[in-house]
Amino acid sequence: MSRGEGFSLVELILAMVLVSIIAALAAPRYAVAVSRYRVEAAARRVAADLALAQSDARAASASRTVSFDLPASTYRLVGRSSLDSPAANYVVSLSSAPYYSTLGTVSFGGAGATSVTFNGYGVPDNPGTIMVRSGNATRQITVDADTGNASVR
Repeated sequence: MSRGEGFSLVELILAMVLVSIIAALAAPRYAVAVSRYRVEAAARRVAADLALAQSDARAASASRTVSFDLPASTYRLVGRSSLDSPAANYVVSLSSAPYYSTLGTVSFGGAGATSVTFNGYGVPDNPGTIMVRSGNATRQITVDADTGNASVR
């Protein structure tokens, strides 16, 4: 009687145990990497939209405002229509896909200001910072007082 080809039950169980151990070790690292990716994407989106508002202000030689709503983790470009629906306002929700992030703090000038207005030259009324969080990962977006450029750190 010859032994049939294939794997024994013991070999299959051993392989499953090894795969489970490797997966258990990789899962936390994967979760951290996903959080970093999400917060980086959210921060870059905020910086890009700040640059868009600044560019719109320069092009129109008129002021443009970006207003942040901390509890809802959203922000909007005041006076600009949505890319999806021209009848709707330009609102970005950082708490939904693909970002799944939150606004930690928003500080422009003083007295708890949560909006920034670019004048017709693209200069902000106040410099400021925006903190974006996803899991344990955070990124800071800084709006420069002189140039109005937004940078991610």
